[in-house]
Amino acid sequence: MVVIAGQGPGFLQHDWLIRRRFHYKNETLVGLGIFTIITVLQSCQHHVTRLKKTFIRLDNASMPSLNRPFKKVTNSAKITLLACFMLPFAAKTQQQETTYNLLLAGGGLATCSSMASKNCVETPSFFINSKTSLRFKLGQQQIKAATNPVIWAAHRQTLAGHWRQLLTAIASPLGQQQLSKHELVDLIKASRIEYQGNTINGYDLYRQSSDAEWYRIQDHLEVGQFQQNGQRLTENVALEHNKNLHSRHIYQQFIAMAKQVSTAQSPSILVVTASARDPFEAVDFYRNAFISAGAKSVQWLPLDAALQHARRANQGADCQQLPQLHATIQGVHNRAAVYPDLVELQQQHCHKPELTLAMIEQADGIFINGGDQSLTVQAFRHSDGSDSAELTLIKQKLAAGNLVVGGTSAGTAVQSGNPTDSLAMITNGSSINAVRYGAFASLATAENCDKDGSCGELPDNALSYKQDGGLGLFHWGITDTHFAERGRHTRLAILAKQTGSRLGFGVDEATALLANTKVPEQAMQVIGQGGVHVLDIHQATLAQSDAGISFSNARWHGFFANDQFQVAADGSVQFVDKDQETVNEAKKPTQPVSVTLADDSGVFYNATLRQQGQWLAQQVVTGDIKSPSQQQTASEFTLSLTADQQTYVVCQPESQQPQCSWLNMALSVSPAPH
Repeated sequence: MVVIAGQGPGFLQHDWLIRRRFHYKNETLVGLGIFTIITVLQSCQHHVTRLKKTFIRLDNASMPSLNRPFKKVTNSAKITLLACFMLPFAAKTQQQETTYNLLLAGGGLATCSSMASKNCVETPSFFINSKTSLRFKLGQQQIKAATNPVIWAAHRQTLAGHWRQLLTAIASPLGQQQLSKHELVDLIKASRIEYQGNTINGYDLYRQSSDAEWYRIQDHLEVGQFQQNGQRLTENVALEHNKNLHSRHIYQQFIAMAKQVSTAQSPSILVVTASARDPFEAVDFYRNAFISAGAKSVQWLPLDAALQHARRANQGADCQQLPQLHATIQGVHNRAAVYPDLVELQQQHCHKPELTLAMIEQADGIFINGGDQSLTVQAFRHSDGSDSAELTLIKQKLAAGNLVVGGTSAGTAVQSGNPTDSLAMITNGSSINAVRYGAFASLATAENCDKDGSCGELPDNALSYKQDGGLGLFHWGITDTHFAERGRHTRLAILAKQTGSRLGFGVDEATALLANTKVPEQAMQVIGQGGVHVLDIHQATLAQSDAGISFSNARWHGFFANDQFQVAADGSVQFVDKDQETVNEAKKPTQPVSVTLADDSGVFYNATLRQQGQWLAQQVVTGDIKSPSQQQTASEFTLSLTADQQTYVVCQPESQQPQCSWLNMALSVSPAPH
């Protein structure tokens, strides 16, 4: 209950209260509504007290005389009493009107688990009987499988042979001993052997291998972990011990959203791990994370790119080829030895697609993990771009209002798209390579693809995108994640401009954007520790030369915890409210205020730009214009950030480091002069 205390009957300034909004436990309270409720409650108390006294005066009255009190109640009092009884229902209606059906988390949900105890305030005792790390054994059979020439490219056979010799030499003194991943990597890097007159250095071998090649070795050396009763050890989660309270709240927020659309006492949640290279490894984590967040029914939806491909090929006759398809499409190997129960479950769903559809039909919430959004698209869309039966059903349930969808990292990036397939999905790339080369309509390159020559014509870590989008659930603009922490403003602005999308939405780590596809005009809300950054390229210009990309006047809207904002039909963005002051009190700069940042500042790699945005916003609010404390020399590009007459800033004053939000800061990038 919210108690508003004051001195005397005049404590409420009616005009002040009516025009404000308040936030309490993730609910928005409108000042006019609060004033009305307080007025009704005061009247309720008055009339109920009179009614009570009337009943008390009835000394042993006959049954018909019970009508007498009501004859003494005026019509206005009757209306007030009716309003008293209707208040709970009105509150419920208001709550339903402000529900959301999409949750887009920016990744970085640091979670207390048995495999990540560093995220725990204290390690729970029940983690002792849990999976605490991946385990590896260097048996001759595993080494032979990992270095089998058949699974290595022709021009990498020498590298595979060196791996075989090094691992064999390391394995000899270990016997049956198992190693953690950290121990395995350290042992490899520290090893050096002589073979046929050549020195094989483990450190160099590790660095020369691409990510795909290293995963190939790692997967074949990994062993399953089982209890004495034959049950597989699982990774467990304890959100009640989480250090990061924002991450915990995001899990709980998704459960609360699913509960609002559920007809059961506890919502049914499905976790999708299709974004992961290894879709089996993440199953226990997400399943137990949502159980720890309060859900009682959490199941894994065993759908991934390999499964969808197997179903399409020969009408499911390729289901027995799932291990080969996992190796070819997702680069994951040997999973039946590590997760036999999950592999068997997926086989059942491969042969019987109706099982998968039945799970979606019964679900109240579906949550998509992080990893590679290109893999997620392959799990839910056919090669011709059409929706799978699973995605079709998900969209139908969203439209009907009986499903919510969430995701983190790649699970957020994959949600962008629209019915006309004109809204792109980002697939890969860094900001620095975006300004160097621009954007490419291509599949993402593999990490460190330059090491094994698999990048093709694209530079390593080039900005790439899928023109026809992802799952098509979030249609307001392109979605991006790990945003401020990895300096991704530039790559999103360039991609939006080059693909014709007016807006791009970047979500920070341990932060989520809440939206409602059923009511597109409803305000979106930000929760968590960071911000949601909306880039509007409506006024932006872009040019490309041999020196790289130049663009100017991309407009940056920065929203932070509890902010609400609205996207109009024309794509313009506006504040809905702030919990600390109204939009009417937002500040505009008296004169343009700018800061210029060189690439050496980290602006294309880390959270430098978010920090400078906050600094600039505070300059606007205080009116105390200062020059930045540091100036760097650019080696390739410079970025300028300006608050001008289009800019509006609202700051939260009570903290030592004020948190500001803003509309329409101008963002520009250009090659450095030489």
